[in-house]
Amino acid sequence: MAFIQVIAVAGALLPGVLAVNNGLARTPQMGWNNWNSLGCDVSESLLLDTAQMLVGSVVLDDCWSDGRGSDGYLKVDMKRFPSGMESVSQNIHDLGLLYGMYSSAGEMTCARYAGSLDWEEQDAKSFASWGVDYLKYDNCYHMGRFGTPLVTFNRYKAMWDALNSTGRPILYSLCNWGEDYSHTWGMSISNSWRVSGDIYDSFTRPDDLCACTDAASPHCIAPGSHCSVISILNRVAPYVDRGQPGGWNDLDMLEVGNGGMTDDEYVAHFSLWAALKSPLLMGNDIRTLSASALTILNNPAVIAINQDPEGRSVSRVRRSFDVAKDKYGVGEMQIWSGPLFGGDQVVLFLNAAGEDLEISSPLEEIFVHDGAEGSAPQCQEKWDVYDLWANRMDNAVAQKLLDAPKDKYESIFKEANWYNSTETSYKEGLKKGDERLMGKKIGSIKPGGSLTAKVKKHSLAMFRLKSTSGSGKRYSLQLFRRSVFRAVSSPSTFITKSRSIQSSTPFALRSRAQAPVTSSVFRRAYANSSDVDSADKEHKSVESAIDAAESAPVYAFGNTESQGRSSAPRSRGFAATAPRIVTPSPGIYIGNLLFDVTDADLAKGFEKFGEIKKAAIATDARGLSKGFGYVDFETQEQAAAAIEAMNETVFEGRRIMVNYVVRGGRPTTQNPPSKTLFIGNLAFEMSDADLNKLFRDIRNVIDVRVAIDRRTGQPRGFAHADFVDVESAVKGLEQLQGKEIYGRALRCDYSVSTRTRGSATS
Repeated sequence: MAFIQVIAVAGALLPGVLAVNNGLARTPQMGWNNWNSLGCDVSESLLLDTAQMLVGSVVLDDCWSDGRGSDGYLKVDMKRFPSGMESVSQNIHDLGLLYGMYSSAGEMTCARYAGSLDWEEQDAKSFASWGVDYLKYDNCYHMGRFGTPLVTFNRYKAMWDALNSTGRPILYSLCNWGEDYSHTWGMSISNSWRVSGDIYDSFTRPDDLCACTDAASPHCIAPGSHCSVISILNRVAPYVDRGQPGGWNDLDMLEVGNGGMTDDEYVAHFSLWAALKSPLLMGNDIRTLSASALTILNNPAVIAINQDPEGRSVSRVRRSFDVAKDKYGVGEMQIWSGPLFGGDQVVLFLNAAGEDLEISSPLEEIFVHDGAEGSAPQCQEKWDVYDLWANRMDNAVAQKLLDAPKDKYESIFKEANWYNSTETSYKEGLKKGDERLMGKKIGSIKPGGSLTAKVKKHSLAMFRLKSTSGSGKRYSLQLFRRSVFRAVSSPSTFITKSRSIQSSTPFALRSRAQAPVTSSVFRRAYANSSDVDSADKEHKSVESAIDAAESAPVYAFGNTESQGRSSAPRSRGFAATAPRIVTPSPGIYIGNLLFDVTDADLAKGFEKFGEIKKAAIATDARGLSKGFGYVDFETQEQAAAAIEAMNETVFEGRRIMVNYVVRGGRPTTQNPPSKTLFIGNLAFEMSDADLNKLFRDIRNVIDVRVAIDRRTGQPRGFAHADFVDVESAVKGLEQLQGKEIYGRALRCDYSVSTRTRGSATS
């Protein structure tokens, strides 16, 4: 058993929404890399000795090769690795770890060994044959192939394609220093991408080698090296949201334990990297690690934030320079906040000033990204506050681990009642609500209240907030709205103006190339709790039908076709067809599931209602979860009991929708006519042009809003359309009901939650 629990294997093949389609890095990768502390001082014995003390990935950096052979393939330096690379890899695998290696997208590596530029196919085959699980791919000596995003993208894509062609799952980590806007394209071809120049062991010290001195500009060129923790933090702040399960912003390796920062600074460094969902690769020499450094790296409450299945980074909600400066002339205070699995929230108070500070943040600010000016529903809840550093491991226990032989690690952990990720993964621990992952409760925040803490200079306070309602509710319905008109003096003027409807960001629509859309196109409207409850209750049968129809046609138990997909070709035109409606049956649909939920999880969660004939998660062609599933009971009465008990409840951390499986039938509406239509069963392939075509002949439409799942950025398959009056909405429903788009029949109903909306933005 390893004594460093900073690592949970992050490369497992799990279903879900991915940045890339190799199924890896569902949570940020973690492990150890030799470069920061040892540079080119690498050897077989170093890797194997270090592997004895770890769980996760052992990544060998530069200086391992001995050039190329006459056949063009890389040769291993046999003086450093006398057993050969395949043997090293196998020994590391035998310990239950993953093995990583290094190369560069240039003619040479940064230490001037043979690079992989134009040798991608041969080198990928070598890595695969050696059993490599992880490739760090650097940016040195690129022969001038940079300067535009496309040029750099293609240079890195060549290795991505080569790795995929080997058939071996290899986590692909780009190390191009954030050059050429890697945060805009890295997620298309890699599992992580660097966002800055190389880190060095300093908290705030400016350095000319870290050329990006304008912290407000995420696009400055020549990112350089010798970048402090604060420099990297400020560089990534504008695009923290680019990370997602499968692909992550990489803030570079951890410096904890290398000696250049104070204990408080290392705590802040580790906490920030964890909360921003950066890969956590230790860059120290574990053989000489201090007890205090181990207690930082071994904090399960902080690691759980990094490995949280929600997969969303914190965002900066406040930054202030009105503080005392430190000896380098740097001084600022920052507050970061972000959502966690099950509806929790993580908050960080960063003091990068030259003096101790008392920092306070109201709930209005903590949840500002869920609704401005205190409109977020979380502001009206009471929250328990947990300090994530209050239960830090005692130095004496850490020293005992450092001094003990390997076979004593497990007993020391048990004696200290310390969380052991080799026995229970962070994902499972969070699902169970393990107290060791929660931190220490220190108080509560009343509705409308504030969180306040005293924070030492060059330090950080980190908290987990848990709602006392116990609902675990995350207000995930997010509407991206674009007005279809520009308000003018006469209503008759805008009614007849041409319309252009944008459904969402370019990432939200599948299988279609989308032109880039600037953020000014959209206005976000976050639904408050009453909105969500009202909308869900009004349309729970219709919306369930909409979500269920994502399988198009609906999955039928006993169907011989995989995932219930129809073998008939899907129409590319618009055709009228009779939509399905909800009717009682033994089969139920479960929507809005966490993407990590399995068939077994579904069966276990619903078995209390009766004997289950089949439980299945709907998956795409890659076998990845689509976020909904089905359970087939013996009787309709059992299905009814499950719907009554489980609909709109929290299951595995998300509020689910449960209803009968959709069957065929005639068009129907369930609500009285109103000025707003609910339009369901929208195909995910729909582009902006398709939406414009759909509404081209429909008169008096004011606004169309497509619902987006905030966690995944994907459309939820339904929309709302506002009309000038009820009569226009009635005519619109007649025109839309049953229309078929990409093989899916629209299902429409009137919305009874219509509210007068203000003037739209363009």
